[in-house]
Amino acid sequence: MEIDFGKEILSSSCESIQFNDLKNRKIKDVLVVVTDNLRVLKKAVSGVFLRADYQRCVVHKVINTLRKVRYSENSLVKILYRIALEFE
Repeated sequence: MEIDFGKEILSSSCESIQFNDLKNRKIKDVLVVVTDNLRVLKKAVSGVFLRADYQRCVVHKVINTLRKVRYSENSLVKILYRIALEFE
């Protein structure tokens, strides 16, 4: 459903329908889904693709963290994320 500014409103029923459509197109299994932190999307994916692992996008995680940190400390946070990603 499109609204002003081109943003899409997500509902669990809408998303489930879209994932069911993917399944009907012969996509047998989804192993990993990477998104921002939308709970509705996580619920919709797990309802259709039972084995799918859900992972929050690192870019979204960093951006959300930087919003909560003083601007003067942004570079330190970025360094900490880089170090954490190297150890994964």
